[in-house]
Amino acid sequence: MTVEIGKPAMERLKEHPWHGNLAELEEVLERLVVFARSGEICEAQVEEALAEVEQPLERIAKQRARSEREQLLALYRKHGTFSGVARELGITRNAAKYRFRKYDLLPANR
Repeated sequence: MTVEIGKPAMERLKEHPWHGNLAELEEVLERLVVFARSGEICEAQVEEALAEVEQPLERIAKQRARSEREQLLALYRKHGTFSGVARELGITRNAAKYRFRKYDLLPANR
């Protein structure tokens, strides 16, 4: 099936402030093509796709959380204790345990 972008839809894409630059545009276009209901993408579909795109700050926050989670796991493998992790990070043992709970790396009762 060939998919075309209708004129109003194209205008809406042109008006959108592309904070994520080309990567964000590419994500929206892929979403539009994959979920196209007919041969032409309409403005409503563009609005729907734009609403589902993550904002740059949300992406950064998710990336930071993934990095911190990976760092905690690596430090725990290295030291084998919360005290060792805390020492290397320069935080208290309780703060280290809090971070492990935050990323579901530790049961809540521990």
